Amino acid sequence: LSYTTTARRIHHHYRIAITADNMASVSERLATKAADVSIEPVPKAKPTVAFAYTGQGSHYTAVGNQLYELNGVFRSHLLSFDRISQAFGFPSFLPLVDG
Repeated sequence: LSYTTTARRIHHHYRIAITADNMASVSERLATKAADVSIEPVPKAKPTVAFAYTGQGSHYTAVGNQLYELNGVFRSHLLSFDRISQAFGFPSFLPLVDG
């Protein structure tokens, strides 16, 4: 699902990044950024740097099998996500979870 939620997404020319662990921090950090941010559009040229995250797409069979078997909420969500992905023509990803 991460592909389908980002692949067709509109990327805005202005971006900001913050980290926070609660809503008060989010509000405070956004206000601070808004006060001293210099607004410059995102460069249109392709960057010369690439970031690779092994946690995004890297997997092994039965990665969530125990959680899938023991946690009904997790299982229910995965089954729902699997139905959604199949409705968009993707194959089931459940074999990656249950082995």
